[in-house]
Amino acid sequence: MNTLLAEPNGLYWRTFSLVVGCLVGLLGILVVMGWALDLAPLKTVLPGLASMKANSALLFLLCGASLALMAGGGFPHAAGVAQGCALAGLLIGLLTLYGQLTDTDLGIDELLFDDPDAPSDRHPGRMALATNFAFLLASAALLAIPPARRVPRLATLARLFTAGVIAIGIVGLLGYSLHFDLIYAWHAYDSIALHSAAGLVALGAGLWAFEQTDPRAHQVLADDERVARTAAWLLALAAGITGITGFAALESQVKHILGKGLQSGLEAGRRQIVTAIALRTSSA
Repeated sequence: MNTLLAEPNGLYWRTFSLVVGCLVGLLGILVVMGWALDLAPLKTVLPGLASMKANSALLFLLCGASLALMAGGGFPHAAGVAQGCALAGLLIGLLTLYGQLTDTDLGIDELLFDDPDAPSDRHPGRMALATNFAFLLASAALLAIPPARRVPRLATLARLFTAGVIAIGIVGLLGYSLHFDLIYAWHAYDSIALHSAAGLVALGAGLWAFEQTDPRAHQVLADDERVARTAAWLLALAAGITGITGFAALESQVKHILGKGLQSGLEAGRRQIVTAIALRTSSA
């Protein structure tokens, strides 16, 4: 295993990325089939949960295919097809983001299938803002990874994009696993699907693994630099876990405080009205 990890081409990491890319693409295909055949379990996983939109499934298919083609190759134009898939995903994400930011309908949200179950106050077929932003980051990382072999700064950007994809997916999964309703009160996460969040974590892991195939990722670091990097990662992980856990623990308290404050405000308003009516009646 250590030999595979240390190889310049990273056979182990390439294989892992290839498998993840195929699984992510398969997820997209299954959800598209769910929309085509109106199979609720493929769209929502469990009754009552948010559905993965058809465009999200298409983007999973494009990003998964791009990652698998880059990792596996297999034919002369594999790299070009992979970049084309990533570019198509980026274009769909940008158009969707424009519609989300300007609250307009460009006609792409229901390009594949109609979404009759969407609430009337929302755009039917439109994915969550967080989901779309994660796909934008994933597509940008897929486009940046090949030239990053020659431009170190692009490699750093690709890693940041990949970290963003993983972070968005993890927050979505934590919301479901901890029944963290406050997450879904945020506009960005109000309609993210369970399997969308899981798929984003897997896609981010596949991207990270493929980035390890860069020979520079395995260069020997000095002891002080290795210690500094390890400490930075540990501190960031500890801060993230502490923040999420603390926020989750405070959820019920926040709801209680807000409820009591609203109740007190309404009661004070009611008393003022009653007092004003009594004074006017007495005066009359």
